[in-house]
Amino acid sequence: MKLFRNYTFTWQQIGLFKTYLFVVGVIAGAYFSDFILPYLNELLVIFAVLAIYFLYMISKDSFR
Repeated sequence: MKLFRNYTFTWQQIGLFKTYLFVVGVIAGAYFSDFILPYLNELLVIFAVLAIYFLYMISKDSFR
């Protein structure tokens, strides 16, 4: 059994996977809201930094 192998996904499969991760995040956030709420500012900073990074990488690649 080869556990780590290369996969090729379609855009539809990626969309479904992202939707799945979003739903899992919402469920976890609702269940652990008392635990997550004190770290909200740190999580928002991490989100903003990663969003800026990915937007930069996307714009850099699309203007080549």
